Amino acid sequence: MKRTVEIIFTVIGIIMFGILLVGSTAFLNAQGDSELEEAIRTVIDQQETGEIPETVNVAQIIDFINGASLYLLIVTGVCAALGILAILFLVGNKKPKAAGIILIVTAVIGTLATVFMGIFGGIAYLVAGIVSLARKPKVTS
Repeated sequence: MKRTVEIIFTVIGIIMFGILLVGSTAFLNAQGDSELEEAIRTVIDQQETGEIPETVNVAQIIDFINGASLYLLIVTGVCAALGILAILFLVGNKKPKAAGIILIVTAVIGTLATVFMGIFGGIAYLVAGIVSLARKPKVTS
């Protein structure tokens, strides 16, 4: 049985998580960027509502952005890798149930772990996982 639909949705999910991976890498590489520091200073200076405490400085905000970017980089990398593993299980109809379970679990955990930034990749993985589990092989008699 061909698993083309599952593979296509899984590839779409990998691309969506890959976009987040590239974005988090870009933020991580912007560590010493003076434009980012200037933008943060401008936001802090314009802040009049008191939402940002006066004890927070630019270096702390950049450290937070770097930490969040590294976290997002790891989570999306793992999600993309699990998608590739699921494709390997789906090609040739080797282990479609295992691939379906991996995709569904990755969809839920990946979406929650990325604080819903990975919702589109999660939806693609979820659809692929459900289709993978729901399809039954044709019985020839």
